[in-house]
Amino acid sequence: MNIKHERPPIKKSRLENEVILAVVALYFLLSAVMLAIHHLQPEGIETKTSSTSPAHGEISTTDTSEAVTPAATNKTPSAPSR
Repeated sequence: MNIKHERPPIKKSRLENEVILAVVALYFLLSAVMLAIHHLQPEGIETKTSSTSPAHGEISTTDTSEAVTPAATNKTPSAPSR
């Protein structure tokens, strides 16, 4: 038969608790900084990127801010034909 011996519970060390708290604090700090940057960025200024990906190039097909829509192509009202 298997006889199981009771082991005393393993206590977390102070260092482990400090590391966990430091990671959680760092997560909240980074979240707050990114949220602040997001809300403080001036509107209307194009964000620059250092990415070399073709998707982040000058002309992007997924950029919805400059997408051409049928309504946008007819900016001036057409004169009625006679």
